[in-house]
Amino acid sequence: RWLGTVLIAAVALLLGLLLNVPEPPERPSANLANLSPALQQWHAAGRILEVLPGYRVFTLTADRPNWSGDPNAAEARQLCLIHGFPSSSFDYRKALPRLLAGFHRVVMFDHVGFGFSGQLPANYSYSIQDHADVTLAVWKALGVRRCHAVAHDMGDSVLAELLTRHSRGLLPDRFQHGFFQSVTFTNGGMIIGLASLRLSQRILRLPLLGPALAWLGASGLQPPGFVNQQLRSIWGPGADEAQRNADIADLLDLNREFGAAWNLHRSIRYLDDRFLFEQRWLDSLGSLRLPCRLLWGDSDAVSPQAIPRTLHSRYLPQCRLHFLTGVGHFLMMEAPISWADFLISVAKETEEGGGGAKV
Repeated sequence: RWLGTVLIAAVALLLGLLLNVPEPPERPSANLANLSPALQQWHAAGRILEVLPGYRVFTLTADRPNWSGDPNAAEARQLCLIHGFPSSSFDYRKALPRLLAGFHRVVMFDHVGFGFSGQLPANYSYSIQDHADVTLAVWKALGVRRCHAVAHDMGDSVLAELLTRHSRGLLPDRFQHGFFQSVTFTNGGMIIGLASLRLSQRILRLPLLGPALAWLGASGLQPPGFVNQQLRSIWGPGADEAQRNADIADLLDLNREFGAAWNLHRSIRYLDDRFLFEQRWLDSLGSLRLPCRLLWGDSDAVSPQAIPRTLHSRYLPQCRLHFLTGVGHFLMMEAPISWADFLISVAKETEEGGGGAKV
């Protein structure tokens, strides 16, 4: 294991120093036939919207079968999901049927530079602030006026930024009053000093090494055992091995085919924002007056239990903390039924007046 790691680092260093690592193609030549049937079906169910000039975002809304009402009506339940790094809205596919038993509409999208969404120029910042702007633009384009918001991984920081703006009265009017019915944070490095970053994440953040590692992966030259081991390490001990491997294959195939793999050394810059703005976000969350939950897989190696426990004890005592036992980082894939049922229960409790004040 360590020999392979050293070899990868050495190869990446040599490439970074000796080769002029090429820039990624601006518009990767994607072939859907190279993706699994499940990914192809997901792509077919969604659509691309240019929510801001130059920002082509893959969006997908799913409605409860045989329902055709107004998702913004008081009697309807609408769920907005914000995915993390380095994945996409496809993370939620296993839980979607169960979610639609409790919600009337589920709204999902891929961040720009991720999943099926368009790639941006090499000088794009991939900042949390920009991801937050795009999130608002997507919700506006899709007509969302009220929802239960749930975030994962990098998405936790996007939601934290939105809630910081909310607490300071900086959101546009349509999002400032009555928009968030509840918020739920799931497995993410919201206190970055307590996160256990994987070796691949550390390498991607380095000059020379980061672009080289991304190039190796996007070009198909990176030994598959390295990246697979990095991803396998954050699944929980109870994960089905065959299903876990299939999930990892889908994630990697989508990233390579639609271009996200070329830019991982850039899109991982969101970690810089976590170092820069962590206290700003935590201070604002401390005054949060919305129904709030912390839902965590208790066996996550990258965002361990110390993160939600510290969040709950120091910053978010008003947020209820719940763990899914034996579940790792991708809890919506590892335990989709338990994950979905918890979110449905949050919506029900909110309607019944539990879990905090509505704003």
